[in-house]
Amino acid sequence: EDVPPRPIAPRPGEIVLAPGGTQVPFWWTAAPGARHYRIEIASDPRFEGVAFSAESESPGTWIAPEVPEGAYHWRVRVAQAGREGSPWSASTPFRLIRRPLPDAPELYAPSIEVDRAAH
Repeated sequence: EDVPPRPIAPRPGEIVLAPGGTQVPFWWTAAPGARHYRIEIASDPRFEGVAFSAESESPGTWIAPEVPEGAYHWRVRVAQAGREGSPWSASTPFRLIRRPLPDAPELYAPSIEVDRAAH
């Protein structure tokens, strides 16, 4: 049976910070007997419009996807002679951002008392 690789990272729902030109690690499990893989990134889970694709000779790669910030899905499959019909892995959603998210606001202590008589 031709078993697809299983995505490891980015994990489902992970927020990936990748300022312009930064390489992002994508990791998956090795498929039995596989030496070449194809990874695809798309903005929809059906991969009707692939935004980025690359090949790797190992079960993982560092890539700098030239796509805008947004929600994406990635998948991987074996890509070598004799295994053209290998199944794709499950689609894994993640969010790509180019700038860090702002810190949460600092909340005041709930024990602060207001002197209502001063008003």
